[in-house]
Amino acid sequence: MDDLLREDVQSRLRAIWTDPPSLDPAKISAEVTEDIAKRLAKVARSLEKRHDPKDIAEFLMRCLFTMFAEDVGLLPDSGFEKLLEQMVETPENFAPALESLWRVMDEGGYAPHLNATIKRFNGSLFKTRTALKLEADDIRELWLASRKDWRDVEPAIFGTLLERALDTKERGKLGAHFTPRVYVERLVVPTIIEPLREDWDEVKALVTELQKQGNYEAAIEAVRDFHHRLCTTRVLDPACGTGNFLYVSLELMKRLEGEILETLEALGDDEARLLLDGETVNPRQFYGLEINPRAVPIADLVLWIGFLKWQLRTVEVKDLPEPILHAYGTIKHQDALIAYDSMEMLRDQQGKPLSRWDGETMKRHPITGEEIPDPDATMELYEYVNPRRAEWPQVEFIVGNPPFIQGTDMRAELGDGYAEAAWKVRKDVPGGADFVMHFWDEAATRLLAKPPKGAKGENPLRRFGFITTNSITQTFSRRVVERHMNAKLPLSLVYAIPDHPWLKASDKAAVRIAMTVAVRGERQGKLAKVEHESALSSDTPEVRLEIDEGKISPKIRLGANLSLLESLISNEQISYQGIKLHGAGFIVTASQASALEGRSDISPDRIIRPFLNGMDLTRRSRKAWVIDASLLEEEELQQEYPEIYQYLSNHVRPERMQNRRDVRRRYWWKFGEIGATFRPALETLIKFIATTRTAKHRTFSFVESATVPESGLVVFNLFTGLSLAILNSRAHVHFALSNGAFLEDRPSYHNTQTFVP
Repeated sequence: MDDLLREDVQSRLRAIWTDPPSLDPAKISAEVTEDIAKRLAKVARSLEKRHDPKDIAEFLMRCLFTMFAEDVGLLPDSGFEKLLEQMVETPENFAPALESLWRVMDEGGYAPHLNATIKRFNGSLFKTRTALKLEADDIRELWLASRKDWRDVEPAIFGTLLERALDTKERGKLGAHFTPRVYVERLVVPTIIEPLREDWDEVKALVTELQKQGNYEAAIEAVRDFHHRLCTTRVLDPACGTGNFLYVSLELMKRLEGEILETLEALGDDEARLLLDGETVNPRQFYGLEINPRAVPIADLVLWIGFLKWQLRTVEVKDLPEPILHAYGTIKHQDALIAYDSMEMLRDQQGKPLSRWDGETMKRHPITGEEIPDPDATMELYEYVNPRRAEWPQVEFIVGNPPFIQGTDMRAELGDGYAEAAWKVRKDVPGGADFVMHFWDEAATRLLAKPPKGAKGENPLRRFGFITTNSITQTFSRRVVERHMNAKLPLSLVYAIPDHPWLKASDKAAVRIAMTVAVRGERQGKLAKVEHESALSSDTPEVRLEIDEGKISPKIRLGANLSLLESLISNEQISYQGIKLHGAGFIVTASQASALEGRSDISPDRIIRPFLNGMDLTRRSRKAWVIDASLLEEEELQQEYPEIYQYLSNHVRPERMQNRRDVRRRYWWKFGEIGATFRPALETLIKFIATTRTAKHRTFSFVESATVPESGLVVFNLFTGLSLAILNSRAHVHFALSNGAFLEDRPSYHNTQTFVP
């Protein structure tokens, strides 16, 4: 009752009735974490003028871990917070004061600044103790960050925000929404925790039987044996970033360990809690590969913060074994997909290094004022010598969220050399498959691999689970899944979500993803579908799933595996993918089209024609037009359509000159892919049928033949001998598709075979 007199308790009681979401621990954690990251970003921005990015990252990580150590009781009496407050007034003493403190934290012993004896931290974090000099304003930012309660920091999102704070290109995204913890768990649980819990359930059943027999020693031994298996279970994230998936896996395995220790205590094992001083689930079991050198130490730090937070729930600070930190080296700076002997710079015939636009830097066009690629912002092109599969550590589980890069964008995003090397190393992965499918293929290959001759034991890998874009069900990406599911020794999907919301960044559209979890052999699985979603743009989204069970096919649906069916030769060359622009400047509005060409009709002989992409077809059309000069030579275009030529020169040519392919630079006024295979057929039609390449619900639409279809559409142009009849009470209207022509109510075709829907 006395607590009711406290203002903070009164505020909490008031919020229960007036604003319950404000008490959500996830929301509180997100707000604290984001505030800290913003303050660190300010300090990083100031230091960039004088120091190397690697030194800045390591310095700030030492600072923030010291803040964390203070709030969990590893450092006494807000000593570091008080030290920073003093340094605001005496910034000249800041660097030597921190270096002195970090030396004691590394070695253990008496810390004069804190007037206390502290434990030995060791590990690799404080081996280098350099403190960078800061101005008073920057020291104040660190002091304000230290005043936050670091026990509320969520490691699963802190790493992402810290990496953005240290990256000049990503810093503007600090306010963007990060991946919610609940989404990460949604993949980690079926990939790792469910099979471990199945094992634990078997052990508990055995323990119950042994208890009935009065054999308590054997029961304790069975539980201890499982605890040993849990503490030697290894997890790999081959694209670990800042360690979010590894941290969540660690915490969930620690929860399972807690149940095991409770069971031992219930069985009368007096030494159960002593296991935490010896063998316990810890960061040495969690492996990560990451190509971004800045993210590697952050991932290591995230794991240790998460581990210590969990340990301190069950063990007092004084009982924590020393050293507090260990340098296990399980997070490695390494490319996960290819290894190679060297990178050689590509050069032209004159020996000049070849380069391309960096894919990011823009500048304003001097005439139009529009944003165009900056030709001076380039990056060199390299060839990867002797590319081969990269080595992955042997583990029991693989889980992760590899980069979202479409197969068609791999060259632009990763460079020609890397894309060619990746395709060369994994010849079975189609060129159009998304980048994540290279990770999927590698994990599947390892899951189905037999142990090398002479090797002891079986293949340790039990399951893998990946986040992919929801285009995994589309042709090229799906072929990777089909190949492994249709193999002589197949794998099966035991859990899958074909379409799930992911993060929504402030600078991007909402992302939809798929989750897939695979095991060896023929197995039934759980297929989850989203039945409700709300608050997706918040830090605490709500997504409810409906789960069905059965055999999951490569198309991520229940039912027969249709990929085993044979293709019909008669279906060849009746459908095609639309054109590819490779230049946004081709698209114009209706008013621009009329002004440039001096006409407003719609006809196939126009050089500016209606333009249709997938969203135009399935939603409200933009009514966009496109300049189609693909069948004209440059001189022809310049003489016959000078205004259009000048427009393309201003709006398309600058971007095309940065294209990596010579043919697209040389023929800059033409579409990147002009659709030469289907153009002649469309010219004979009054209308053609189109559908989107990717669609949750398949629809088919009639489109005027003067329209230019974009690559997001599939067009049909051969319907020989087929006619459709639509019957109703008032009229009998025939739509005939014969010899490639679309005809309306033409008597000469009424004798063809009619199919009534």
